[in-house]
Formats: sequence, C-alpha cells, structure tokens
Amino acid sequence: MMARSSPVAAVVAVVGLALIAAGCGGGAAANPGLVTAAHQVVTQLEAGRDSAVEAQLASSVRQQLGAARLAAAWKQATAGLGAYKGLGTTVSGSAAGGTEVVVAATFTHGTLDVRLHFDAQQKIDGLYLQPHPASS
Repeated sequence: MMARSSPVAAVVAVVGLALIAAGCGGGAAANPGLVTAAHQVVTQLEAGRDSAVEAQLASSVRQQLGAARLAAAWKQATAGLGAYKGLGTTVSGSAAGGTEVVVAATFTHGTLDVRLHFDAQQKIDGLYLQPHPASS
C-alpha cells in the first residue's frame, strides 16, 4: 500500500531539482561563501524576491523552475508554519560534485529545512524544501 504524500512532500517533488546526495557532512563549511549565499536564498524566498533566487539557479534548473514556481513552492511549504522568525542551524559539506548547504528556516509554529546544492560554478542546481526532523 502506498503512503499518501504530504503537501510538503508535493513541494519537494515540484522543487526537487536533482543532484542532492544523501546526507551532508557536519562540521566546518566546505565554502563559507556558499553558506552566506544559502542564507540569502532563504531570506529572499521569505521576502518574495523570487527573481533574485531564480538568478542564482544553474541554467538547466532555471529552465524548469522560474520565479513563479519558486514563490508557489515557498508559499505551500510554509503554509501553517506561522510567522517567519529567522535562520536556524546551518550545516554544509561536499556532496555530488559540489557543496550542499542545509538551512533551518524557523517559524513560530515549526521549522523548514531549505536544502541547496551548489555546483562547481557556485550556482544552485538542487533545491528542496523539507520538514525539519523532530527532536527526540
């Protein structure tokens, strides 16, 4: 029997742009500049500056996902999370020929992980919006 997809899982399917390797190394950032870029992406998405995020996408991804789809995915993924509070924990490391950065975006009623994969040219070629794992 197949499990039903949650709305956020649907967003991941829409925004699932490819090339994110399983897992992400903890510890020091592989490239501190990409951590800063990932933080900017989250704040730009929250501020509705979807065109600014679109400009940071690799050309192959930009063809599949424009500013309007980014806006719709963000809106769907954050629905029910309440007001945006800010950036939480960030983890980065090498992954699949580039760098993966995961930023926890915090809201009054939950946290959303924004998982970005940057290619060798430091363009975003992977972007997922996922529920933050619950603390045990």
